[in-house]
Amino acid sequence: MFFTTIFLAASAAAFPLSSNYSLPTIKARESCSPGINCVGTNQWFLCNPTGLAIVQPVAPGMICSNNQMIAAPVGGAAAGTIGSAPHTAAPSAAAPSSSHAPATTQAPASPSAAPTSSQSARSSSSAAPAPSSSAAAAPAPAASGAAISYTGDGSSWPTMDKWLSFDQLWTKNSAVMQKSCSQYNEANNSDEEIAAIKSAITSVAQSANIDNRFVLAIMMQESKGCVRVPTTKYSVANPGLMQGYAGSASCNSAIWSSGALVTPGTAQNPCPSDTVTKMVTEGVTGTAASSEEALGPLFKGIGKNTAQAYFQTARKYNSGPTSIPANGELSSGGSTSSYASDVANRLIGAM
Repeated sequence: MFFTTIFLAASAAAFPLSSNYSLPTIKARESCSPGINCVGTNQWFLCNPTGLAIVQPVAPGMICSNNQMIAAPVGGAAAGTIGSAPHTAAPSAAAPSSSHAPATTQAPASPSAAPTSSQSARSSSSAAPAPSSSAAAAPAPAASGAAISYTGDGSSWPTMDKWLSFDQLWTKNSAVMQKSCSQYNEANNSDEEIAAIKSAITSVAQSANIDNRFVLAIMMQESKGCVRVPTTKYSVANPGLMQGYAGSASCNSAIWSSGALVTPGTAQNPCPSDTVTKMVTEGVTGTAASSEEALGPLFKGIGKNTAQAYFQTARKYNSGPTSIPANGELSSGGSTSSYASDVANRLIGAM
């Protein structure tokens, strides 16, 4: 889904903090993920969709990563340019967040950051292949270090040979999938549902001729792999694992908009494997209603099989096919400014 952005300025006088801290003017979305939202690694703000967002520095010895406060790695946070806008991504305990992306958000004890993206639901309901055991046998992910806030056109971001293998990424992220639905107060994924996700990503990515590691990274950015993630809706519905634009595949009928639950719903447990496959398909190949916002068509339209092309695809998936400015800056374009950077970090195992 694509949001319109607005500019909010907060004055230090209105919100007295420490005398040596000045509140910056920040760029915020009309909706953000309830709870903590990172602005780079050194600043954060609490989402308040109806009021001012006050950016504050993180506490000494901590960094803000993936919308969570974590201990800074030895030697400090990784170098990088602080993103200009609040970070938002996949579902978190609050309400769905993004438009195409999704976004990655965590937090409050009720569905907080719901799905991030939105793509359409096209019906691809082929049953997902049987559960695979490769995740268990996969080599342990390489040490990743702290996430870096990448800026620029993506040409100097991690090249594909620096990305972890699919099995390494799966091992790292399947552990997250085991508990990712708790942020929505829904039953967490079963082993069978997680296996269905892996089968769907593998088969759909191969059919669409797109890197399965990239599909996995986008899914984690959008929903953290929760099969019962709520739908986010602005102008169109963005349901499912990939928060497919104008989609229909979902195992949770609840709808969130602008950080709030607007339509209570029911979660399906277990989530059928054919629905899991359809959710992935909607994000990768699109739907009858709309295909140009899906990963496959966006990537094919760029015409190159490079890491930069994938990062450009991520930017467009989050904020629209025409969202990259003339200078190629991937932290611009609206929606979640750090979206493409987050995906790059996911691909190297830093998130």
